[in-house]
Amino acid sequence: MRILRSVSLLALACAAVASQATVIDFENLVNDGPNGFTPYSNVVFSGGFAFASEGQRFAAWNASDGGQNYTGSTALFADGPNSTITMSRVGGGAFTLSSMQLANLFTGTTSMPLTFTGTKVGGGTVTNEFTFDGSDALQTDTFVGFTDLLTVSWVQGADFGNPHQFDNIDVTPLSTAAVPGPMAALPFALMALKRRKRA
Repeated sequence: MRILRSVSLLALACAAVASQATVIDFENLVNDGPNGFTPYSNVVFSGGFAFASEGQRFAAWNASDGGQNYTGSTALFADGPNSTITMSRVGGGAFTLSSMQLANLFTGTTSMPLTFTGTKVGGGTVTNEFTFDGSDALQTDTFVGFTDLLTVSWVQGADFGNPHQFDNIDVTPLSTAAVPGPMAALPFALMALKRRKRA
């Protein structure tokens, strides 16, 4: 029984292996386009994470916009209303989302609350609600239960009803190890148990 238990626990532990956590900070984006920012249509960042926005382009605030809406850290935003922003891994791998920083898109305004929806591997969803505190500074949203995800999405809002910028996303890519699961390992454990009894 001890062998069976050990083999099963080992298989479970190796089924989902977490890679190293990474923070997507957008600091490599340079704004040199019109209106103080450069549009980005296809955005892929650290760890192979991508952002899409239903045909809408993305843009980023940084020091080049004159500092008016810059929080001190380059941040991305969807450059259009009615935008569903979706974050995923290139190739469809799973990941865990731990936290994200958000701020008002324009200084002196307060963005509407956001609802984040994570789609889990194998089906099912998890949600997270975030309310801005009224300041113009970056605020941290911590996600609970956002693991084994395929996508995370949230809505920018109609007519810029809740314009916001997002930054410093703490994520961990997950990979499935090529090891047998508990049931597949059972015959090998039984063989080992029989050999032990014969000895």
